[in-house]
Amino acid sequence: MRLGIGILGWNRPYYLIETLRALRDNDLTDCDAHLFQDGAVCRVTGAVRAEARDIEADVAVFRAMLPGGTIHQHEQRVGIAENRLAQLGYLSEHYDLWLALEDDVVVSSQYVALMRNLLEDWAGRDNVGAFSSPLWAEQAVQERLGYHVSERPNGPVSVLATRTPWFAPVLDRFRQYCEVIRPYEYRDGWPEYQTAVRQLFGGQNIVVSSDGTLIWAFQASGRRLWGVVSTRAITLGRDGTHMTPEIYQRVGYAAGVVHQHPEELAVPFVDATPL
Repeated sequence: MRLGIGILGWNRPYYLIETLRALRDNDLTDCDAHLFQDGAVCRVTGAVRAEARDIEADVAVFRAMLPGGTIHQHEQRVGIAENRLAQLGYLSEHYDLWLALEDDVVVSSQYVALMRNLLEDWAGRDNVGAFSSPLWAEQAVQERLGYHVSERPNGPVSVLATRTPWFAPVLDRFRQYCEVIRPYEYRDGWPEYQTAVRQLFGGQNIVVSSDGTLIWAFQASGRRLWGVVSTRAITLGRDGTHMTPEIYQRVGYAAGVVHQHPEELAVPFVDATPL
């Protein structure tokens, strides 16, 4: 069975190259790689939101590092939520098992195989259909719970592995959010965006990012997001819409280390939820 791998891209080729380098260290047999590339000019306001050279660099990096991959490129800047919807929708339509990655994550050298194994091994449990990885964890957790999984209701979703059609209700919820915010630009249209989001969530403004919305979509659809307990991925993204170097340091991402477990593909993983 072929595995789809979708990577989000916009204007940070210096991160994307690290994401692809780590991905290439995995065994990509029977895998298809896809880049979902956002544009430079906002489709709502017409304002230039990125340098054309950065968009071109993203595409060039992907073509050079994964020449057999496919590029899905937006002519205009649609925003991360709409680009993520394109990513999730395409992968859901074309693959039974798939991985959705952001452009600033570095995964372990066995991440692809590990996620495939987990999705297949746990397929008989109706409440388990998506896995992730923490982007950092204390060393004691790494050593004690290296081969455990547990529920991760708050994500992260930047390194998501899931299966179709189990994911369909989550996608429906996320699509609903995208339809609500589509007339607005997140950046300059914040008041209108905020009002639309409050209406969608019954008067509560509980979501301010596409990551947060996707986590809400899991919860609202009754789907449970799970993940390995020991870190198999980190994020490099010190700059972005919701991130600064100070926040990156404060939340612990700077201490993140990708833990490699060469034997993990032969080790049965244990539910650590009761611990």
